[in-house]
Amino acid sequence: MTERLATWDKDDHTKSGISTPKLVSLYKTWGNGDLGIIVTGNIMIDRNHIEVPGNVILEDSSGGRVEKLKELVVAAQEHGSLVRPITLR
Repeated sequence: MTERLATWDKDDHTKSGISTPKLVSLYKTWGNGDLGIIVTGNIMIDRNHIEVPGNVILEDSSGGRVEKLKELVVAAQEHGSLVRPITLR
């Protein structure tokens, strides 16, 4: 699954791959749907090998990346869903 709702800046990688309020809202909506388990879309760990622009990138912890991803997980778990972030190498 690819949401393509993270930030993207083709000229400045430090501004790319950060979770956005739209992405958090999407997972909150899914969590509100009483899903038992939610598997995230692609979360990249290397900005040089992304699947598509707009996916979350966790290559480093700058720009609040980890905190923003935690917001997504908390929102998805609000109604009891289990969330499993998937990272690609």
